[in-house]
Amino acid sequence: MRIDRQARRKYMLVGFGLLLGCVTAAVLIASLIELHSKAGDHIAVIGNFFALGALVLALGAGVVALLAFAEATGLPNLQLKFILPFSHPNEPTLPKAETRTGGEALTTVPRHQTQATVYIKNDSHYSGKNPAVIVHLNNMVLLPHGYEATEDWKAIEYYSTQGITVLRWDGPTALIHGNSEYRLPPLILQGLAYGIGTPSLTFEILADGYRRQSPINIPIRYKPRDGELPEATQPEWL
Repeated sequence: MRIDRQARRKYMLVGFGLLLGCVTAAVLIASLIELHSKAGDHIAVIGNFFALGALVLALGAGVVALLAFAEATGLPNLQLKFILPFSHPNEPTLPKAETRTGGEALTTVPRHQTQATVYIKNDSHYSGKNPAVIVHLNNMVLLPHGYEATEDWKAIEYYSTQGITVLRWDGPTALIHGNSEYRLPPLILQGLAYGIGTPSLTFEILADGYRRQSPINIPIRYKPRDGELPEATQPEWL
């Protein structure tokens, strides 16, 4: 988990810093004692100064190594934005599910709303290496006869014989640079069907050594009968 990796990195940095501080303090105290106890021994005094200079150089090298370690092991902060046509960002709005006498009927997404756009934003100055996005279809399914598989989004889970319930995108790019945005390939939802339950989308964002502690849940809103789009309530980035 991301929080565990961050805590481990912080503890390592604190531990290395304390170790360097203790070594520095110990050598300084020893040098002061030596200088006061053998003030007439010029060779020892010169040797102490050389040792002190070597300590300063070693301390500088240690600081540089710590900074390099922190830079190499820093984690990204990846956020997501999901846009469905004729909907506000992160607020997909679809026609209300149909019901029939004697049972529930599946409602398919209108053709003009079958191509969604997903963005990833890295809000940290550390790069996210080998990113991936997993989307779970909750109380929804991609019907086999309506969905056309793409090379970008792979189907990885199915619900019985009804259809696809989980898709995954693995970034062909090596990393998402810090403080930047990346637009993923189109997420094709042709053949997406839902019933009268509470459909939603759950996104997971991954990278090397990184996984968001809490998945991103985006509920589906139903379009009112008058056709007016409800006011936006979600932030631009989740």
